[in-house]
Amino acid sequence: MPKQQSQQPNNNELLKSFPVIYNTGEVVYVKRVPRALFSDLMKLQQEILADFMEANAAIGLMIQSEKTWNNMAKVASMLPLVGTDDKLQLSKIEDDLEQICRIFCTESMTDSGELDAFKPSLISKLHHFDYAGDLGKILTQIQKRKQEEISELETMTQTS
Repeated sequence: MPKQQSQQPNNNELLKSFPVIYNTGEVVYVKRVPRALFSDLMKLQQEILADFMEANAAIGLMIQSEKTWNNMAKVASMLPLVGTDDKLQLSKIEDDLEQICRIFCTESMTDSGELDAFKPSLISKLHHFDYAGDLGKILTQIQKRKQEEISELETMTQTS
């Protein structure tokens, strides 16, 4: 049986999907995961966003982490494509850092690699996740951890 290609979504599906351009030039459309997968998807997305912020929004630095790349691969394998039983193939976009950033981290990444104001990732937007709330929690955790590290360093220098 020949492999079925992702189809151009109809108007209703267009509102509930986003396009991805594979390195072959093929355009596929990602649609929402089934509700049963929302919880797993949201947890992985939160981890990916935290890794992105830990890397100071440097996508090239972030994807060097095997843990992060594996989380992205897990998410991609969950994302169904319009008009087919296939899932998003991360290996077919692995060299397109800007597109990876828009899909997994923030839609604000331009094709030239510039980062504008933070907007939800395409996945977060499609699934109506609380991107702003997640980002706020992550930034608070990072700030708290950095303050603890500073306090620890100050304690160490005072005892020396």
